[in-house]
Amino acid sequence: MAYLEIDGVCPICERSAHFRANEEWLRDSFLCDSCGSIPRERAFFSVIEMMYPNWRELKIHETSRAMRPPALNSNVLEDILAQKQIK
Repeated sequence: MAYLEIDGVCPICERSAHFRANEEWLRDSFLCDSCGSIPRERAFFSVIEMMYPNWRELKIHETSRAMRPPALNSNVLEDILAQKQIK
């Protein structure tokens, strides 16, 4: 029996999804049934999408990349900083 189940839209796989946690520790167990993302990955993508809707065209650099499917592995942070002219 699942600890928590909710239907919603996943910002990573961008479709209707069912979210399920089989244990109390939601941080690592509240998974999207479709893509397997966890809450902090979905939060990250939600903010990126909100702040930089063209993020797919950018190069993203993720400094502490997790070895999980939704993790990015390109160089976007450099482009974001360059666009804002932050050095």
